Amino acid sequence: MKNILKGSGVLLVGIILYSLSSCYYDKRDLISPPSLSTTSCDTVNVTYTNQVKSVLSGACTGCHQGGGGSGGVVLDTYTGIQACGTARLLGSIKHQSPYSAMPQGGTKLPDCQIAVIEKWIQNGAPNN
Repeated sequence: MKNILKGSGVLLVGIILYSLSSCYYDKRDLISPPSLSTTSCDTVNVTYTNQVKSVLSGACTGCHQGGGGSGGVVLDTYTGIQACGTARLLGSIKHQSPYSAMPQGGTKLPDCQIAVIEKWIQNGAPNN
């Protein structure tokens, strides 16, 4: 009787281990979706209102807002961005010399966010 129980326990453990290991490869994208860095970046029909403003609001306007933005740079309005200059904005977020790397003391924005702003600038930085 002990041998039967012992054999059943081993069999049960084996079935459990097999079941758990077989789940790993079953629909892996549903279990672990691809990271944002591997997804495509949509830079088609980029607008100030729909994409650029939200990127800047999330990353820049904490310091660069209102009448006295940090360093005199205001990025919470279209007019403020134009006053700053799009070349300066792009150079700063890409951490290019001679511009001050932004966000200051932080890491660069995600590549997709930079690409969105860059595409908007390439399209003439319209107020749309």
